[in-house]
Amino acid sequence: MEWRAFFCRSLGPKGPSENGTRGPDRGVFVAYTYDLHPEIGILLIRNAGDTWTGEDILASAGAVVSDEQMEPGLDWVYDLRTVQEAIIGVEDMECILERFSTYRAEGRVASSSASVIVRTEDVNLHFTPTLYKHRAGRPEELFEVVQTLEAARQYLGIQTADWNAALTD
Repeated sequence: MEWRAFFCRSLGPKGPSENGTRGPDRGVFVAYTYDLHPEIGILLIRNAGDTWTGEDILASAGAVVSDEQMEPGLDWVYDLRTVQEAIIGVEDMECILERFSTYRAEGRVASSSASVIVRTEDVNLHFTPTLYKHRAGRPEELFEVVQTLEAARQYLGIQTADWNAALTD
């Protein structure tokens, strides 16, 4: 198993900050790791920060679909168990929907690919799942929010032994 790490600099309304501290007018460095698991049909994106934004989703998706080893039919699993705060506005959601629509049209993401968000119980995703399901125009069963990786495995119908073998290599 090979983890790929990438970093994106999220820009506040006034541009990048000098020190990368958090705030409404400061940029924030956000780190991700992702791993492709074609043997079980998933890609796993882990957010290493405590905040998750629309820009974060777009940055991680851009890196993943640009990876030459990415297979369009993989299901997307977002491991957000370290996230304490989700900040995804309506405009962010519109950008996300447009970007993924483009990826599907270009054949970079299959229209049958599911998205599963793994989050802790105390993280409020606000209206993100509802808005996504309503606006995406895709079957609701292709988007789910769960609280454990085990629940994600079950939702995707992956055998326990296969899942464990892939994620522990």
